[in-house]
Amino acid sequence: MNIFLAVLSGAVFLALAWFGAGVLHRRLVTARLAARCAERRAIVLSYDDGPSDRVTPALQDLLRQHEVKATFFAIGAEAKAQPAVLAGLLADGHEIGSHTENHGNAWKSAPVGAIRDLSAGQATLSALGVRTVLFRPPFGKSTLGTLLAGLGRGMRFAFWTVDSRDSWAPRGIDDILREIGDKNGGVVLMHDFNRARRGPRPEAHATYVLELTAALIGFARREGFTLMRFGDLTAPATALPGGKA
Repeated sequence: MNIFLAVLSGAVFLALAWFGAGVLHRRLVTARLAARCAERRAIVLSYDDGPSDRVTPALQDLLRQHEVKATFFAIGAEAKAQPAVLAGLLADGHEIGSHTENHGNAWKSAPVGAIRDLSAGQATLSALGVRTVLFRPPFGKSTLGTLLAGLGRGMRFAFWTVDSRDSWAPRGIDDILREIGDKNGGVVLMHDFNRARRGPRPEAHATYVLELTAALIGFARREGFTLMRFGDLTAPATALPGGKA
């Protein structure tokens, strides 16, 4: 019985360390992001899961119209499918981060598979001419393994502070703007895939993301916030912002 309890205790400890390290790291990083946003009265427009052939170019047109730069966290497989769209984002001065190769959930993947997904995503972007250290884990999930693998490669984990929930249960736009006002800024999570995979009206995803983006830009300019790319937010305060506000 004592041996059984010792084995069980060891297994519980390992599980807590394996998953808990990612949870703790995310909380610490998110708290720092929120503080930096409030300090600079900054809003970061960030988009995951692209690039896509329809929504990403539409967003690019909208951002260009308003002279705003954003940060796109690209899935390697999608970037390979849409290299011209990715190149267009770079040409317009947008920032690209990695979002793994195949959007695997690190908590539901084999340890080696999750690490391979992380490294393959970065390698794909590098092959396409993108040099980035930014990494956003799918679903915000990291393990001790992916955390060590990412940090060991010099990657910076780039979470968010305001979730639009556009991929599964879109929030009211006014509700999002109120949260940003209450927090005095934020890193906003949105998605630039063509169509949501779940939620009440997945066919309305593109319209929602474009309307939310336009609303965020208008809100920033009315209320005196600065629109920044993620890297501008986390750079020293003397750095120039990536978008006008």
